Amino acid sequence: MAIIVLIAISGNAQQAFRLDGMKLNQSGVARIFEMMSPYEFTADLQCRLDTAAVDIVFCMDSSRSMDPYIDDLHDEMSYFITELESRGYDYRLGGVPFDDSTNVWDFDPYTPGNQMTADDSVFIAQLDVTGGSLVSSDLNEVSLDAICDAVRLYEWREDALRIIIMFTNEGYHYLGDGSSWSDETVDGTRSLVFSTGTVVFIAASSRPWPSTPIHTTHLTNYQNLARDSGGNWYNLSTTWDVIFDDVVALIGTFMSVSADVTNVTGGACTISTEIFPLESSCIMLLSTNPVVSSSPVPSSDSYHVFWKVILDSACVGTDECFYIQMSGSGFVDSAYGCIVDDSCFGHTDLSASPSSSFITPGCTDIYPNPITITVVVTNEGTRPATSVAIQFNPIDSGLTYIGGDPNPSSVSEILYDGGFTEVNWQVSIDPSVYGRVRSYEVVVYHDEGDVVRDTVHISIPSLLEDPILAVYADDPIICYGASTMLHSSITPVGSWSYSWSPTTGLSDPSAANPIATPSRRTTYILTVNDSIDCSAYDSVFVNIAPVIYPNAGEDTTIFSGESVILGGSPTATGGYGLLDYSWSPTTWLSDPFVPNPVAEPPESVTYVLTVTDSVGCFMLDSVRVNIVSSAMAIIFVKTDMEILHLRVIDTLSAISAGNGVIMVALPDGTIGAADLVDTTETHASPVNVRTIYGIRSWRKAWY
Repeated sequence: MAIIVLIAISGNAQQAFRLDGMKLNQSGVARIFEMMSPYEFTADLQCRLDTAAVDIVFCMDSSRSMDPYIDDLHDEMSYFITELESRGYDYRLGGVPFDDSTNVWDFDPYTPGNQMTADDSVFIAQLDVTGGSLVSSDLNEVSLDAICDAVRLYEWREDALRIIIMFTNEGYHYLGDGSSWSDETVDGTRSLVFSTGTVVFIAASSRPWPSTPIHTTHLTNYQNLARDSGGNWYNLSTTWDVIFDDVVALIGTFMSVSADVTNVTGGACTISTEIFPLESSCIMLLSTNPVVSSSPVPSSDSYHVFWKVILDSACVGTDECFYIQMSGSGFVDSAYGCIVDDSCFGHTDLSASPSSSFITPGCTDIYPNPITITVVVTNEGTRPATSVAIQFNPIDSGLTYIGGDPNPSSVSEILYDGGFTEVNWQVSIDPSVYGRVRSYEVVVYHDEGDVVRDTVHISIPSLLEDPILAVYADDPIICYGASTMLHSSITPVGSWSYSWSPTTGLSDPSAANPIATPSRRTTYILTVNDSIDCSAYDSVFVNIAPVIYPNAGEDTTIFSGESVILGGSPTATGGYGLLDYSWSPTTWLSDPFVPNPVAEPPESVTYVLTVTDSVGCFMLDSVRVNIVSSAMAIIFVKTDMEILHLRVIDTLSAISAGNGVIMVALPDGTIGAADLVDTTETHASPVNVRTIYGIRSWRKAWY
């Protein structure tokens, strides 16, 4: 059973308005409450059962084509009445037949206004004589006027649910359509229906004849009016039992909230009273909001207010709650209400949500230690929880309360509808329980309900093992000016920070694998750390091979056909380990891979020497071997003793020649030379000889 709960709360130091009574109608049961004081309920509050009220008016197209539908309604009314009575609904029935005019049935002509009837037999008898003789030729009737006349002209009960069931196979006349038969518009009809909280069910579709259907706009407006009012639209072919079942189901979800508001401001004033659902998707209003008194309410007098509402049955807890605000003459007061299942006074609904600090294991301790245990106690109920005590109870050893908020912590009140309080305790963890699960209990005591208990299990991590670090280089020995990559591997894998020392020659001293380019042999040390207390270090030595100094020998000149030994003595010094030699080009060499090969080139050539050590370091040097021909010119000189066979060579070569030297004066003033080649030549030449060098005089010289 649904129950309305009101808790008065004041917006001013002095209360200006008082809710003297509140009533909730639902599913045939009305509960009436009297507020015994301005601010709270008292224990002797009683609930009284009553019958829910519903007023139902049938707006019937009574043109001749609708006779079969009216006959079906007549036949099915007994089913409808049985359903209403079986649920104990206090119903009244009315009717408004219409074609191009309306006729509001009045079942009590002696009472002012149009009256409905609670006698189903009287209503069914009226249906029995209802039928049309008019054949409509314009395909429209005054259905909007029928709905508006039903709302305006009937005497609807104040707290009753208002339902209109309209059925037609025609479109509607409307004000301004040129027919002069209608006084209503679509927007005006919608406004009237919504402002009065009237729920409309409409069965409408085109008749089989003539073939012209209801205009699409008219049919759409019928559908929107029905659905937007909280009712439904049906094709006219829908059977009445289906429609009636939906109407009965709607009545079962209907509620009306009403109250008597008393003016205690001390003077007359107009009072505005407005209801605010805490969750609008759960409580839908079907009537005017706010409700404003039609005239000033005298001091100490009351006026009655009510709202028709529908509650979504899927909503629970505070989603079923609302508050009412009353204002006037500068005063504002509020009252809080809920539809709950357990008591007239509302209920508390406490829950505890404990949470511990995230525990991180280290190599020497866990962090943090002590931990902070935070408990949020929330009241999702409909009244405050008072005298609340929140207590930490260790279940297992190893957890010890050491400080923070008191244990237990006391709170005088936790408000309703999501009110909460927070407690923080400091709890130390003994090292003996590292790597184990420990449990504690949060217990919440309060005056309004049962004790709340929540058990929490904490997985305490074990200490981490010290990390294992290994560092190495791609090339432990490098050439001068070369680079090598340093590598590190660490177990376990994790988020580590890296720091290399010294930083000289490193591409990034904070990288796990930097590039090292040392200028001298260096020992690099890597230190790794996590964000807590774990660390490790390791080192790697990077050696630099000695510089190689190659010596290919001095440049030299030889005669064609002669040979020369290349390289120095020694040919190379420095380097690391054994040295390898390589001469290029390899032609005319006795062995291109020895330090001092013999070269016998037929032409001038430059030999390049490459010296490589055992780690791959190398250096280059070169030597030039110049080749001169064996004779630059041939001179035949006849003397008394013999014929001299001479060849002309340059002075430098002549000086090193083993034979005698003849100095030759050249035309440019320089001195050339000729050396003795052959003294056995038998033919002679004139003494006065010219050469290509323009010799003017000569002499023979001996060493």
